[in-house]
Amino acid sequence: MMKGTFRNLLVGTSVAVGMSAISAPAMAASLTNVEMFGSDYEVYGAPSAVDALTDNDRYSNVELNYLNENLSDNDTGFTGNLGSDSIKVEGITQADWDGGLGAQWMADFQAAYPEIANTSYMGMSVGSMMTAELGEVIGRSGDPNVAYMSKDDASGVIEMDLIGHYNIWDAPWLDGNI
Repeated sequence: MMKGTFRNLLVGTSVAVGMSAISAPAMAASLTNVEMFGSDYEVYGAPSAVDALTDNDRYSNVELNYLNENLSDNDTGFTGNLGSDSIKVEGITQADWDGGLGAQWMADFQAAYPEIANTSYMGMSVGSMMTAELGEVIGRSGDPNVAYMSKDDASGVIEMDLIGHYNIWDAPWLDGNI
């Protein structure tokens, strides 16, 4: 039961992030001049990575660091232009995580979902289980599935649509623990 709840929470979190950018603003700069770097990526729903990132279809996407989810080894991503801005997108690295991102992620999760973070299962806090297995969780969620990017010309706000985590459920820490 708790395994399903935790799974639904993570999927819901991914969907919530992606839902905030479902449609591009009316006056938006689209991603152009896309160049992939590294070779560890998988394309879903499109013939190529460039097509997946530029077709404005949230169901076609590129998963970065598809085969190797070791944070220290993330070296795959893409560059491009959004209007006059040059962008670079890549997976989370161990240095990113250790530089404060990890602590902030966990604090934000616990603040947003205290009822889950403070729940006990088999005598152990779910929040404690997550903290203990954080490296595995983050390795799997540090490889984003990017559907597209856009820039609102009026406000300058850049949005990235993340479709979710396709293989986070293969995590060994989920087997029988939650």
